[in-house]
Amino acid sequence: MSENNKCSDSDSNTLSQFNDLIQQSRDILLCDANCQAEKGRDNLRQKYLEAKNNYLTAPEQVEHTYKNYYVYEKGELAYNEEYDKILAQRADVIIKQFSNNFQENVNKSKILLESYTSVLVNFQHVSEYYKQISEKNALLKKKLYDLKADITTNDRKSYYEDQGIESLNFYYYIFLGIYLLILVVFIACMFLKASDFSLGKRIVILIFMFLYLFIAYPIVQSIIHLFKSLSQYLPKNSTFYNEG
Repeated sequence: MSENNKCSDSDSNTLSQFNDLIQQSRDILLCDANCQAEKGRDNLRQKYLEAKNNYLTAPEQVEHTYKNYYVYEKGELAYNEEYDKILAQRADVIIKQFSNNFQENVNKSKILLESYTSVLVNFQHVSEYYKQISEKNALLKKKLYDLKADITTNDRKSYYEDQGIESLNFYYYIFLGIYLLILVVFIACMFLKASDFSLGKRIVILIFMFLYLFIAYPIVQSIIHLFKSLSQYLPKNSTFYNEG
C-alpha cells in the first residue's frame, strides 16, 4: 500500500514538473527577452516595496506581537503595568536627551554671550581709539594747515626780504663804487695838486680811508646793537617802541 502511495507521489511530482516545464516553455514562447526582463524588474520592485513596508512597520509589528505574547502569558493587567514601565523608560530617555540638548544649548549660549561681551568690549575700545585718532588727525590737520600757511607766509616774506637784500646790495655796490672813485681822486690829488695839509696828514687820511672799508660794517653793527639795547629801557607806549 505504501509502495503504491510512493509511486503515486512520484508520478504526481513528475507530472507537476512536466507541467511547470510546459508552462515555462509557453511563457518563453509568449514573452520574449525584453518581456522577461520587464517581468524580472517588476518582480524585484515588488519585493523591494514589500521589504520596505516591512522595515517601516517592523517596530509596530514587533510591539504588537510582543503585546499578544505578554497578554497571553501574564494577562492584560500585567502587560499594562509592563507597558507603563516601558513608557516611563522611554520618557526618561527622552527627558535625558532633552536635558542634554538643553544643557548643551545653555553652554553654547554662555560661550556666545562671552564672545559677544568680548566683541562688544573690543568694539568699544576700537570706537574710543578711533575717536582719539580722529581728534589727533583733526589736530594734526590743523597744524599741517597752519604750517603750510606759515611756510607760504615765510616764503613770501623771504621773497620780499631777498628783494630787499638785493636792492640793498645794489645800493651798496653803487656807494662802494663812489667811495672807491673818491679814494682814487684823493690819491691823484694828493700827488698832483698842492694842499695846505702836510704829506703826513694826507697819508694818515688815506690810511683811514682804506681802513674805513673794513671797519665801517662792524662799527655800524655795534651802533645798531647798542641802540636796540637802549630801546628796551624806553617806555612801552613810546612811538618808537610801537613802531619797532
